[in-house]
Amino acid sequence: MNHSCFAPPTRLLIGRREFEVRELAWPEALEFFRRLGAATTAMLTSDGKPRPTADFLPELITQAGTAVSFLLQHSVGLSADELQSLPGTAVVQLTQSALELTLNEDVVAAGKAVAERLRRAFGPPTPSRVSSTT
Repeated sequence: MNHSCFAPPTRLLIGRREFEVRELAWPEALEFFRRLGAATTAMLTSDGKPRPTADFLPELITQAGTAVSFLLQHSVGLSADELQSLPGTAVVQLTQSALELTLNEDVVAAGKAVAERLRRAFGPPTPSRVSSTT
């Protein structure tokens, strides 16, 4: 008996076509996050300051498109050509489903817990209480 730890795939009927959307495996998820991170860095200058929207929007759209293409190619199994032939509505619906599986509530909660632990371990020190002795 197969005891998979992956969430069960979601089946979507869009138009007359059925799609099966699956959760990404860890290496795929890391690559998706890397590509998504590249999209967010488009919003900042090299010194970490926000760029004017007109400056970063084209790059943001390109980078986000690259991340979504990767996500759908691996989560749904679409080829680049198949992805290019889908209507925007289908791409958005498939993206939503793929994100729901890959960034499910358990992953989001665990990610927040890990981030908080790392912040506490390596973030700026918090002032300690000084006990007064009388």
